[in-house]
Amino acid sequence: MPETVAQPAERPLVDSLAAVRRSIRRFRLAWACVAGLGVFAGVLAIAATAEQWIGLREPTALIVVGGAALFALLVILQGVLRVVLRTPSVVELALGVEKIHPELLDAFVCAVELETSGRTAFGPLEEALLVRTRQQTQALDLPRVFRSSLRWG
Repeated sequence: MPETVAQPAERPLVDSLAAVRRSIRRFRLAWACVAGLGVFAGVLAIAATAEQWIGLREPTALIVVGGAALFALLVILQGVLRVVLRTPSVVELALGVEKIHPELLDAFVCAVELETSGRTAFGPLEEALLVRTRQQTQALDLPRVFRSSLRWG
């Protein structure tokens, strides 16, 4: 008797929002690295200026460089923790889509919540909602909706 393998549920709304979520994470990680490198470069520029004005000795210069590196790492760590702890969920992203496209009403968020529920069998009303919402949102380019606000808070 052949066994039936359960196919993964079709989740086009969640998948497209998950792609946006990954883009937000990548952007924020890159921003954290740029901020850390900017802090490091800024402290080194201040140290170079101070060295020209007052003449820093080697041990003091090493302490300044070490402090700059430590401070830059703390800035990067803060950015990484922010990415890990404050990246929006797909439901929060769906609320953002509905804010930009009010014509979707609450159907988009409801459809995303249904897709994330993990259920595979839906009632006729839920199935109709999913089909209608998927059809309405096919024309939307969800990554483009969030392109101007990838920082997300």
